[in-house]
Amino acid sequence: MKFKAIHKKKFSSDFWWWLLAILVNLVLSLIWFKYFFTLGKADLLASAALSGQNIGGLPMTTSKLTDLKHIVAIDYNEAASLWPLLSGSSVKIFKPQDGVSVTIGGKTEKLFNLDKPLATAWVVTSDGWLVSSYDLADWSDLIAVSNDHKTRSLDKKSVDPLTGLIFYHLKGANDLTPLKLGENGWNRPGQLFYNLDGRGGFQAAWLENNNYNKKEALIINSDSLRQRWQFSATWPHSALFTGKGELFGIVNKEDEFVPVNYIKSGFTSLLSDNTFKRVSLGVDYIDLNQLSLSNHYGLLIDRVIEDSPADKAGVKAGDILLSIDEINLDGEVSLNEILQHYRPRSRVSLVIQRAGQNHQLNCQF
Repeated sequence: MKFKAIHKKKFSSDFWWWLLAILVNLVLSLIWFKYFFTLGKADLLASAALSGQNIGGLPMTTSKLTDLKHIVAIDYNEAASLWPLLSGSSVKIFKPQDGVSVTIGGKTEKLFNLDKPLATAWVVTSDGWLVSSYDLADWSDLIAVSNDHKTRSLDKKSVDPLTGLIFYHLKGANDLTPLKLGENGWNRPGQLFYNLDGRGGFQAAWLENNNYNKKEALIINSDSLRQRWQFSATWPHSALFTGKGELFGIVNKEDEFVPVNYIKSGFTSLLSDNTFKRVSLGVDYIDLNQLSLSNHYGLLIDRVIEDSPADKAGVKAGDILLSIDEINLDGEVSLNEILQHYRPRSRVSLVIQRAGQNHQLNCQF
């Protein structure tokens, strides 16, 4: 009897210890399972968006999705936070007949399907200026719906002759959320950008080349829109943003990329002069950085336009333009985009190489 009593007590103690261990391990397993399930769900949502689907997980019908084969670290938290932030700066434009009259609470309103706009635009200023790649006919009759679901009409339209982009103005707007305008410059292939089409489409786009365009001629005009940026995937009528949420440029209807420097220079001129007036250097050049030359960089001047700022500064055909305001023209940045920072009548310092000797020239636009 004594043996049985001792055995029963020992068995009871071991049983409770085993039960406690099982419960602890079960709780830990549930915690780890919930952690990895939540992380996996977040990865799934972000991956869906980055692969070209809308944020709800439905496939985009805007274009055929491209299989991106890049080994790049994507910050999913960054991507997930950017989508609603940038979407808040988009405006959707409709034909009046596309609306449906709905009565709610005794009040009749005309509502629009936000997934099927006629066009989209991006807010540039809080008081209603927009930029878009859509050139709309009968634009004054159209209805614009901002992110706060307010409807407004368009009362101004200006077409930038250099870029082909269009600036519209919303009548009576004063509280819109504008985009942050970024900068084109020292960007390297492999950099990650985010491509939004304003209709719910959101995908990753990698910079593949920053100094080449197969359509571009060998001789380049300094005052032209230089198409040198190539990305892995973009939609027509869309915008490209950096990881900081800054606008990097807009893709027009021909799927050509318009850098943000041109957007800023055009819009600044529109606000100050009520027209599009950019600076002109007035040269044709060959970019030596793209040629198989050793120990050479800069822009070989092919032609100087008569009475242009370059001509008045003393630049001659055959000179090699090395820098502008101490910015070396070594292929990292484009002369055409640098010029977008300046306003008419501003001054710059040019360094040219002539007959093996460097010379500094003062130039006024």
